[in-house]
Amino acid sequence: MTASDADDAADKDSWASWFKRFLEYPPNKSGVRQVPAQYVTSDGYRLGVWQQNQRQARKKGALGQVRPLHA
Repeated sequence: MTASDADDAADKDSWASWFKRFLEYPPNKSGVRQVPAQYVTSDGYRLGVWQQNQRQARKKGALGQVRPLHA
């Protein structure tokens, strides 16, 4: 693994990286982003699963620190 590969892996794990891709997903007519569970971005992010996990963590009160609403 090269240093660049390690940086890419670390970036893929960062919440901000996932959130950036979430913001790139187009909202519906109501302005809500409802990512299909099986949706995978062109660069390999399983964004639908990530969104489901975020919603479950929020319901359980397990999101941890407050995240900014901008990427």
